[in-house]
Amino acid sequence: MNDASLTRAQRKVALCLVILLGMAIRAASWWSQGMKGGSDSEFATMARLMVDGDWPTYFAQNRPHQPVYALLLAPQHMFGFELTTYVFVLHSLLACGTMYLVFRIAQFLFGPICGLLSALLVAVNLMIALWFPWMSGDVGFHFFLALFAFSAVKAWQSPNRRTLPAFATCAVLCLLSRPEGLFVAAVAGAVLVQRLLGRAISSSRFALLIVAAIVLCSTAIAAALYYNKPVRESVFSNIHVSYSLYISTRMSTNSPQEQAEAYSSFGPIVEAAQKRPDFVSPRYALSMEGLRFIREQPLTWGGMYVLRLTSIVFPSVYSPWWSAKNRLYSFTMSFVLVVGSLIGCFLAGAKRLEAIGLVLMGLTIALIISLFQREVDHRVPLSVDLLLACVAPFGWVGVFEALTKQRSHA
Repeated sequence: MNDASLTRAQRKVALCLVILLGMAIRAASWWSQGMKGGSDSEFATMARLMVDGDWPTYFAQNRPHQPVYALLLAPQHMFGFELTTYVFVLHSLLACGTMYLVFRIAQFLFGPICGLLSALLVAVNLMIALWFPWMSGDVGFHFFLALFAFSAVKAWQSPNRRTLPAFATCAVLCLLSRPEGLFVAAVAGAVLVQRLLGRAISSSRFALLIVAAIVLCSTAIAAALYYNKPVRESVFSNIHVSYSLYISTRMSTNSPQEQAEAYSSFGPIVEAAQKRPDFVSPRYALSMEGLRFIREQPLTWGGMYVLRLTSIVFPSVYSPWWSAKNRLYSFTMSFVLVVGSLIGCFLAGAKRLEAIGLVLMGLTIALIISLFQREVDHRVPLSVDLLLACVAPFGWVGVFEALTKQRSHA
């Protein structure tokens, strides 16, 4: 591709136009929906507890492990800023930063044209814009995920005293934004280790070592849960573990009907467990019921996992309640991102490791979400789109150039 056709000034103007387009779409989303959240919302409450120093109450919240977005909200409570204005400005800065970072990643790997196309894919992603007014922490997670991806690409390219600490710092920020950050960081770390050991060990042998490490760790965790009753009861009484285990055995797609039926079935399960002498807690009962289903019907559970994964990657296929135009738009966006990123990995050449690393980071989020979580609202999987958007334009540009070259020789 001829990146020389754009001057540096033209690239800056084009990037500004892309970001302005993205912000216009997000402002329209804010105007049409209004801010979703308030001073009593989950993260606003966490921010207030941080400022007040009420740490016992803070750690009693559902998401004390996700403090980053709450920290970003803390100045509003600390200085008494008007909440709606503050959140709009904060989300605008995070959204603009996300689009810019996606541009930088793609430009660094594949050139300015692909960088602009990548930023454009994020800017016009209406599903991402839909959640812009929500104080759910996702706008912040998208920014820190993009920041971590940028630091990862830099570390993969040139691991040194500057890039490695940046990689570690951004990994922590990503992890503390959403739990999925742990698995993204693990994949990025594995790619970094492969880069460092590339001459000493082959990619296939390294992959086998990773699989062996996962099996050993899983076995150790399972053994600890089996033989240590206090640990077992604590882990399986956790809201995220219990709901995830149980819901994964009741929902196979993103159907609202399945969700309603799954949550309405909580009561009978808990009531039956409370009558037993070994009752621990309602959440523990849900975990045990989920584990029972998985143990007795592993193939059925595996099939449900495949359906959930498909509904996360191509949500429009399993969303008949969406309008026809929304389903068409969603399917088109999914197709462009998934197929384009796979083609991009194939065509990446010297940058193949970086392209595969970004795609693996994205697919890891989808795989983890599919394992124990349903996504009726298709909110968390949108973070996958950011990572695939860094690679997909390169794939489609490669296809376009190949077709153009073939036509010129015809």
